Amino acid sequence: MNRTPGQESLRLQAFAGEWTGEEQLAASRWSPGGPATARVSARVDLEGYYLVQDYTEEVDGRRTIQVYAVFAWDEEQRQYLLYWFDSYGFAPQAPGSGQWQGDTLTLTRSSSRGMARHRYRFDGPDTYHLKLENSFDGGQTWQAVMEGVYRRR
Repeated sequence: MNRTPGQESLRLQAFAGEWTGEEQLAASRWSPGGPATARVSARVDLEGYYLVQDYTEEVDGRRTIQVYAVFAWDEEQRQYLLYWFDSYGFAPQAPGSGQWQGDTLTLTRSSSRGMARHRYRFDGPDTYHLKLENSFDGGQTWQAVMEGVYRRR
């Protein structure tokens, strides 16, 4: 079978490339809060069906978290998926899922530790914003974890 990625998969290519981020961390169970910097390297892989992202965050020159993320379009469920692996060591129980609305991709992940919501908003081809929030009550209320602005290097 000879397939090619559809428009939905191709839309993820907006994230491909090398990025530098300036972040503001909220005080949480993982961080005392404050400024951070990030490096993001993302590539399209497996014939264009997936976007693979390597992310490293630093505070005061010290690495605080590393993430390996895989983004995909699920044709059967008609939604985007996010597989998230981080240096905190929790294996994902299931991928996050969500949709694009305009220039914003929102994905929500759930586990026994709570929920995480990722909102990626593009300001043109070379800048995007990420707002990461957590919920510990099934999505009724959300707490800020981090907000960042990422610029293509």
